[in-house]
Amino acid sequence: MSVDFIGSLSALAAGFTGQLGKVFLSYIRDLGFPTKIGKFDLATILDDSEASVDERLLKIDQARQNLTEALSAIEELGSQAGRQKAELEILTAAIAQAANEKAAATNELTTIRTLSNLDTQAVQRAFAIPTRSQRWFERGFSFCLGIVASLIASFVFDWWR
Repeated sequence: MSVDFIGSLSALAAGFTGQLGKVFLSYIRDLGFPTKIGKFDLATILDDSEASVDERLLKIDQARQNLTEALSAIEELGSQAGRQKAELEILTAAIAQAANEKAAATNELTTIRTLSNLDTQAVQRAFAIPTRSQRWFERGFSFCLGIVASLIASFVFDWWR
């Protein structure tokens, strides 16, 4: 139902109750009963009731409108919370992946540091890498062997000729 229809219905009910109160008050007066007993005055209550009912109905309409706005705000907050939850799950997955990559990189770094801490000579022996003096010895030996081979080749050539 729309708010205008409900407001109209509320005003109609307030008018009806106000008229009913006036009829009841006039009937009590016609019968001769007093309408005021001490501080209690039935005429004041029934006359004020029409205005107070209208005010209450207006307050109810306002409260209904506020409730509708609050429900729409709650729905909006719920959808926003859902979006933020999805973003949080994506970020959590990204953090987990980054943590795994960090663990792998840390493991590789530890391995590299272990290899760098090994004794250089031990690595050269393990991989049969010649030292600097061994390389110069091989070069000198090859040079001398080349000279000897050249001399032998010269003698063989002179003898054969």
